[in-house]
Amino acid sequence: AWRRGEVQAAEAAFLKYHELAQQLVRIDASNLDWQLETAWASQNLGVVQLERRRLAEALQSFTETKDVRLRLLPARPQLAYELQDAHGWIAKTLEAAGDYRGALGAQQQRLEVLHAMTDSAKDRRVQQQKANASYELGRMQLYLGNPLAAERPARTATEQAEALVSSDPANLFWLAESCGDRLSLVE
Repeated sequence: AWRRGEVQAAEAAFLKYHELAQQLVRIDASNLDWQLETAWASQNLGVVQLERRRLAEALQSFTETKDVRLRLLPARPQLAYELQDAHGWIAKTLEAAGDYRGALGAQQQRLEVLHAMTDSAKDRRVQQQKANASYELGRMQLYLGNPLAAERPARTATEQAEALVSSDPANLFWLAESCGDRLSLVE
């Protein structure tokens, strides 16, 4: 339903999904997979709520997602990638609400999670997310009227994106990201 643009039906389905995931946790609160299912349900619900501009509800859904993943992180360190994603969604929601300082803080938390990941120097997916988070930090600084503070993260994003392109020149997604990062640096 969501992919067909039927957001009301999608939201109803994701609400049911969330409800069922919570029911599983009530059955067995020690089951980490079932706890994690509540995070996926919250994130899906939050995406639809953000799309519908119901920002307070979206923020609540994404915060629930982040909290579950953060709580499960010690038992499942591989959730760090999903945790940084939750911070990114929180940042997007705060930005949509005009809270650029809050969005900046969420992006900083996202970047901290990415830097703490043990395989971040080798994992291209993590490197791309680091570049994206740096780009977003620069953009938020610009929105806050701080062009000098925006330059460093914009430069970092550009350098990181260019390193990705150098590692795989045929990757058009990384090339497009690199071009966007360069334009942000120019701004």
